[in-house]
Amino acid sequence: MDVPSADADVRTTMPFQKSADPKNERISMKVTRGEKARIEAEAAKRHLTVSEYALRRTLGKQAPARYDFEAIDALRLMAQELKDHYRTCNGRDEEFLQAFMDRLVLVTNAIWRSACPS
Repeated sequence: MDVPSADADVRTTMPFQKSADPKNERISMKVTRGEKARIEAEAAKRHLTVSEYALRRTLGKQAPARYDFEAIDALRLMAQELKDHYRTCNGRDEEFLQAFMDRLVLVTNAIWRSACPS
């Protein structure tokens, strides 16, 4: 295998396939600071570039949110806490269980909002 020299032009030595319809056109638009922040946040939530997110939304393609791993980990931790607590008190600590259920509802709602933005 030939290794390109340090001063070689990587664009001509890398084995990329050329697209039949390359993306070489640009569109620019003006937005408010708030709109820009919202677009960037929505793109980041989906692990997309702003360009890819805008393109998908404009052309009617799907741009689903990715899993919120922090929220999933929080739910796992909460479930483990509930199991541990239930084992130690046999379900008699109503105040703890109510507080726990309130936290669970908050986390579930946060996950729902991040997965299904309005």
